[in-house]
Amino acid sequence: MTFKKVARIIHLWLGLASGLVVFIVSITGCIFAFEEELFHLFHRRLVYVGAPASAPVLPASLLKARAQQALGNADTINAVNVYGDPRMAYEFNVFQGSHQADNGLFEHPGLNWKRVYVNQYTGEINGVFDMEWEFFITVRAIHQNLLLDPQIGSPIVGSATIIFMVLLLSGLVLWWPQNRAAARQRFRFKWKETTRWKRRNYDLHNIPGFYVLIVGLFLGLTGIVWSFQWWENTVYRMLDGQVVQFKLARNPNPGGAHHATLLDRQLETLRSVYPDFKRIYLSEISSTNTLLAAVNRPGKDLWTHYDYHQYDLTTGREYDRLLHNSKTRGQKWRNSNYDLHTGKTLGLPGMILAFAASLVCASLPVTGTIIWWGRKKNHQKKRT
Repeated sequence: MTFKKVARIIHLWLGLASGLVVFIVSITGCIFAFEEELFHLFHRRLVYVGAPASAPVLPASLLKARAQQALGNADTINAVNVYGDPRMAYEFNVFQGSHQADNGLFEHPGLNWKRVYVNQYTGEINGVFDMEWEFFITVRAIHQNLLLDPQIGSPIVGSATIIFMVLLLSGLVLWWPQNRAAARQRFRFKWKETTRWKRRNYDLHNIPGFYVLIVGLFLGLTGIVWSFQWWENTVYRMLDGQVVQFKLARNPNPGGAHHATLLDRQLETLRSVYPDFKRIYLSEISSTNTLLAAVNRPGKDLWTHYDYHQYDLTTGREYDRLLHNSKTRGQKWRNSNYDLHTGKTLGLPGMILAFAASLVCASLPVTGTIIWWGRKKNHQKKRT
């Protein structure tokens, strides 16, 4: 049996086994490429404020109190997003990320997650948004774990992604032309009015599949980071020689009364230290008596730049920090993997590339299944 015949058998059966999952993951990834931009477009009334020319920004503690009043006493705000764009409202969040699925199988993608959008110049509430079944949060949950419990769904998605990368490589073996004449039909469409639909479908499977090969492999390799700890550790070892994950110090002060103006003071300090910041995320972690600040700022390289600061909620003292410039190469990669996976690292061209590649990847199981079904029917006719 020749190498190409072995590749054809592998390509066929692995494609049939993983096709449905690959289609779902690819089509949701295609949608999610512009998640933030589309959310801002569809919810402009919530996200944006009219930024006055000279109006000062109100204290964050006052805005937080207004947001808490809008939520009521059932939920307690524990995080805020502040954006460098003065047109964007403050986002106050109630977020509890770890929870058990209702029945151990299906999960609510945004359970216990609410956002309050507040105009930082007037203190007015733009709106309260419940993220439990928000469209893009749901799309991401399908993309990462098929809307199943992550312990079940994530390994399924990761395994299907690995199979898909094998399919891309075996597909390259099958695509490879044997001579120059065959090569003329492998790089571009040469359809005529008389070209049969089977030939058109065959070309739709092979030609876009060839051009998406490199990007598809890259999307797969960056995607399985969320499915398999062993792959994440492998990348760390390739970049650092060892696994050096993020580990911030634990607050030595167990707790006490929260500092009344800490949020205002630290936000003002961070604004002065990072005048060109993109986003400042502040999270109150009562279990460790910590105010965590994550500052996303622009950089001159392709890494996503995040600086982390930890403050004591009682005294306001900064007791630990992890700055981008002091991170290992592996830590910089881990901070950047989401933007690399979605194409955001390269801006709009990168997101368009990720969108187009995901769309092609979603089409491959469809056109491949049609090819298989057509050959199966032809074989049955010949036997008859």
